[in-house]
Amino acid sequence: MNIHKMDFPIYSLALWCIITLTLFFVPMLFFDVNNTVVRIVSNIGILCSSVWGLWLSWILRHKNYIMLSRVIFVINIVLLIALVNASMNNFFMT
Repeated sequence: MNIHKMDFPIYSLALWCIITLTLFFVPMLFFDVNNTVVRIVSNIGILCSSVWGLWLSWILRHKNYIMLSRVIFVINIVLLIALVNASMNNFFMT
């Protein structure tokens, strides 16, 4: 299989999964999540990962990977909703 002729962006999908999982679990394991700087950096990373995932979902839809595209789209919408919910809680609780 020639890597340059693949019509499926498998490396982009794998990298997106690794980065998104890292952004969720590394701050919880190694840092104080009550620290404002850690939360801001993590939220910016999750936002960028969600935008990248939505782009990846759009690419997969045009390559006829409809089911995988829908799964990634739903994951990213849930990420964005969780991010907005956390931001609203922080804003209104202060």
